[in-house]
Amino acid sequence: MEIIEELKPKYFVIENVAGASKDLEPLLGKPRQIIGPFLLWGVFPYIDEPRFWEHQKKDHDKRHDELRSNLRAKVPIEISQALMNCIESQRTIVDY
Repeated sequence: MEIIEELKPKYFVIENVAGASKDLEPLLGKPRQIIGPFLLWGVFPYIDEPRFWEHQKKDHDKRHDELRSNLRAKVPIEISQALMNCIESQRTIVDY
């Protein structure tokens, strides 16, 4: 939050899972958007993904892989790509 307050970016997203919401909501309020198990807080255009979207990263998740927690912590490329597309296509009155 200190970095966000200092840099004042046009867009930012903080992502976490539902289990962390009880700790984050007092600081950030309710999530702006929920996509499957991903809760998103911040300032960003609404991402056009279904609320109950299911990701397939579990298919790449090996039970005994040393990097299992790292793999599970990654935000799926589909959400990242959809967010980038929304931001790049976002227009304001100043753009015209």
